[in-house]
Amino acid sequence: MQVPPLSKFDEICFGVSAFVELVKNILEIIAIVAGGIWTYFNFFKGRTYRPRLECSVDGSVEESSGQRFLKVVVRAKNVGLSKVPIEQKGTILQLYEAIPPSSNPESPFQATWNDSPAVFDVFKEHAWIEPSEPVEDHVLIELPNNNAPAYKLNLKVLSKKISWTARNIIRGYKQDVREAPNGEGSRSDAS
Repeated sequence: MQVPPLSKFDEICFGVSAFVELVKNILEIIAIVAGGIWTYFNFFKGRTYRPRLECSVDGSVEESSGQRFLKVVVRAKNVGLSKVPIEQKGTILQLYEAIPPSSNPESPFQATWNDSPAVFDVFKEHAWIEPSEPVEDHVLIELPNNNAPAYKLNLKVLSKKISWTARNIIRGYKQDVREAPNGEGSRSDAS
């Protein structure tokens, strides 16, 4: 059995078909390489999958039966797309007391803080934070009766070689409303 010779039209069709197949294969290879490059930059070089936390700390001075307490709320939210492990050792809340001025200052000045903060562990129940997960911890601290004018709260969260901090200053003792010299009441309260 003899194969009939190809017509000119058939030769052109086979040539076009082979060319289209070659172009398709080249485009598939380019697409795979481009996808690999995009994945590399997105995952390994991009910030999308890096650990990212938003931390906050807040507190208020409460009084009960003549004793003063500092009620502190610490929060952390994972705003990244990967799980963030929390190192328990080093994840702390530091509490600094403001040192009252020795005299009544005539102009504003920056507050000074004690050198040795009280340190409290936080987020003990959390070994990690999942993506988009908010966590919260409450700490109740019994305060000495020294009437510190303010307290500085410093939250430190550690994860591997990365740390996040949040700071806040809250008012300390309360002052009463006093009568001003002109007869009008002036109010100076803290907390």
